[in-house]
Amino acid sequence: VYLLQGNRERALANFKAALEVNQAAKNSEGVADAYNNLGVLYYQERSIKQAIENLTLALEANGTSHSKRTSFEYLSLAFELLGDYKQALKYKNEFISMDALVQGELSERDLAEKKNIYDIQQKETQIDKLESIRLLREQQIADEKRTKNYLIIILALILVLGFLVLYQYLQKRRTNKQLQAINARM
Repeated sequence: VYLLQGNRERALANFKAALEVNQAAKNSEGVADAYNNLGVLYYQERSIKQAIENLTLALEANGTSHSKRTSFEYLSLAFELLGDYKQALKYKNEFISMDALVQGELSERDLAEKKNIYDIQQKETQIDKLESIRLLREQQIADEKRTKNYLIIILALILVLGFLVLYQYLQKRRTNKQLQAINARM
């Protein structure tokens, strides 16, 4: 932040403090990043020997691929400024190789991320299909229950009508017997 604001002294102090903290914590990636930050700052100030020293220490700290890429890039630029084109070419080639590795890692990460997104979308599609099947089955079950209830009601009505017809028949028969009995008495 201080480097972006143009406050190089404050940036230098922060980078040195970060280096000490990471060395105490035995954080090799943090140490490499701190040395790289110092190396880049010295390179920008044209303190090329100090830049080379810090960038070399960053490589020795064994940081991430991205950290090594930065070290190789600025070492190449620093040796080019010193006129040592053989070393500049050596580090430029290392930078190109490391850049390809970093890009490969990014591509692999992107590919894995895209595969995960695809897999998630496939699973969501499958879940949606299963959900629609479940809803369709629930609708079919509800329709079957409704049909069953209608059949039960119709059957009950038929039974009631049958009972009423039988009751009426029995009443008529009883009435006819009574009338016959009355007619026979007369």
